[in-house]
Amino acid sequence: MARCLAAALLGVLWSAVSPAGEQGSFGHYVPPVLYPDGISQTFYLPMRDGVRLALRVTRPARDAQPVEGRYPAIWQGTFDISAPRAGGLLDTGRPGYQHMESLARYGYVIVQVARRGTGQSFGKRRGYNDRTEADDAYEITEWLARQPWSTGAVGVYGCSNTGDAAMHAVSVRPPHLKAAFAGCFSWSKWDAFHRGGLYAQWGVGIERTVAGHAVP
Repeated sequence: MARCLAAALLGVLWSAVSPAGEQGSFGHYVPPVLYPDGISQTFYLPMRDGVRLALRVTRPARDAQPVEGRYPAIWQGTFDISAPRAGGLLDTGRPGYQHMESLARYGYVIVQVARRGTGQSFGKRRGYNDRTEADDAYEITEWLARQPWSTGAVGVYGCSNTGDAAMHAVSVRPPHLKAAFAGCFSWSKWDAFHRGGLYAQWGVGIERTVAGHAVP
């Protein structure tokens, strides 16, 4: 399912910049590989209230240098922005959203954002349904659209908790959000968090300090 959703997102964003791409059935669209590698940069992005969120931006690259040009951006609100797993950007044969960085080779900018109060980001996290994350998602999406390497077409993705985060982004309707896929998310948390009328403590969600997660 993750492979089909990723292909669907990729196809929608590709159509925004390529009028004549390959044709294929749903879930089987694969554009040509355009670049030999990708290169990542990490930094902090201040939000409207001054809280700094950690980002890892991966751009198409050649000879260890980012390729100049404008590309669609795809981002995920996650728990940390640690380096990609073994295999890296050259490993395009593995399915699933965990290997989205490999899409830099197809002409996309892939962005990981540690949500506030998690991973390398600052701030406090108040739970899985914290609408502060929705406001952050709006700012992040519009910031990505304004960058010199962006076409202005932005997509968001995630699965499980990060799928919930993707739906936060959809709910605030950023003008430049063109596509989204969210796997294994849920619209209602009542059964999980309020069973028997008592609020579950684990429902406040994960929170980590920046100690031990500093942006490299």
